[in-house]
Amino acid sequence: MKIAVLGGGTSSEHEVSVRSAASVAAGLRDAGHETVEVTIGRDGRWTAGGEEVSLTPAGGLLGCEVAFPVLHGPGGEDGSVQGALEVLDVPYAGSDVESSAICMDKLVFKDVLAHHGLPQVDYCRAGE
Repeated sequence: MKIAVLGGGTSSEHEVSVRSAASVAAGLRDAGHETVEVTIGRDGRWTAGGEEVSLTPAGGLLGCEVAFPVLHGPGGEDGSVQGALEVLDVPYAGSDVESSAICMDKLVFKDVLAHHGLPQVDYCRAGE
């Protein structure tokens, strides 16, 4: 299987993500998959092999069958990249747009847990 491994991103955790993505790509290659390492720069530009990646709605991603996002923080872990992959018509590993966005916003996540009656530690919103 040909897998696009996405690393980097616009958050302060860019370098950690680059290293994590390289590790994931190596593991996927060891498991017999073909990988294309895509780096999302701090400026938001997507590159592969040093070349800028053209992103076209419904155009896929570099001929890959699936994407494996290895991104941390806002601009990657928050549902934004998952949304871009959906626009590109590329299946991806991990949580969908809504789940990613909810989990990134800790107070929204806690509100969802409370709504469903799941136990959690007390919390308050700033200014309450």
